[in-house]
Amino acid sequence: MQYPEPESSTVEWKRELTKNEQVIKTVIAFCKEIIKELQWQSEKIDFELLPYHRASKQDLDESTVQYFFNHRKNQAKVKYTEELLFAYSLLVAEHSNIYPTHLALLLFGKQPQKFFTEAMIICSHFKGTSGREAIASVDCEGTLFHQFDQAYAFILSRLYKSFKIKGPKREEELEIPEVAIREALLNALVHRNYHIKAPTKIAIYENRVEIFSPGSFAGPFNPLNLKTGITCLRNPVICKIFREAGYIEKLGSGLIAIFESYQKKELADPQIIDGENYVKVILPRKPLKKSKEKPQLEGELASLFAQAEEISITDVQTTLGVSRATASRKMRAWVKKGKVTCLGKTRSIRYRLK
Repeated sequence: MQYPEPESSTVEWKRELTKNEQVIKTVIAFCKEIIKELQWQSEKIDFELLPYHRASKQDLDESTVQYFFNHRKNQAKVKYTEELLFAYSLLVAEHSNIYPTHLALLLFGKQPQKFFTEAMIICSHFKGTSGREAIASVDCEGTLFHQFDQAYAFILSRLYKSFKIKGPKREEELEIPEVAIREALLNALVHRNYHIKAPTKIAIYENRVEIFSPGSFAGPFNPLNLKTGITCLRNPVICKIFREAGYIEKLGSGLIAIFESYQKKELADPQIIDGENYVKVILPRKPLKKSKEKPQLEGELASLFAQAEEISITDVQTTLGVSRATASRKMRAWVKKGKVTCLGKTRSIRYRLK
């Protein structure tokens, strides 16, 4: 006699079946996207130039487009016209209708994420080297220009700076080359595959900065060519507009600038990984100097003092991610304990280790 299985086992089995079905559906959808992209490549069609049939010219922000036309590098100002939009492949005519292209919505759309929900950058700063505990995070949305400005500011705010006083001025130097951060971030934006429904991700760890971009390298990947500037363009018109907007100096020079800036600073070489439909750039951070005088200080503030002789309240705010009032209270407590010396008055106050 065969007894029926317990009800709990049946429920568990159904759950497992549902989970497997979801995985299979995800894999099928992913394969369809890959096949579609391969078809476009064989027909020499760029995703950025395809019309978005559920959008109209009214979805473009005219003031943003006009700002670009007014500030193009080495070119005269011109007035916003439909003919100009067609010339820049921002509009395309199809079946007696006019549609904005994918690149138009990404660069100049009023609400780009309404059409490309995952075309965004998720920035996270993690404690330690594993990424289990987030210290701070921000979602960068809007146009690609706006995303770049937000993400770039976030990265700079989370890294350490060293300070030198030369005469009346204070000079700041970031722990890793700013040009490397800038070029790696630009590459992630202008060369990523916007057909893949996944965000660009930036992760800041104690020993490195990782920039993850959906889509493999456009064209054949050869690690030996990375330092020579030989690259293929996935989104040539987006690249062109970024260059005319003054963000890109010269096409193909970004990777060279990254490696040269690290060499000049005598830091470990950056890594560029071409993975399964993603590219990851790893920028090593400068190892913190060890000092016998400074172990009594705790946490991130100790790390900041390891990089600088003097710090300001703004430096404390940035490092700890706290308000100005909290940063001031913290420093007053350390001055009272005799760990730190206070120099100057009011907003020009600076702190130095005793």
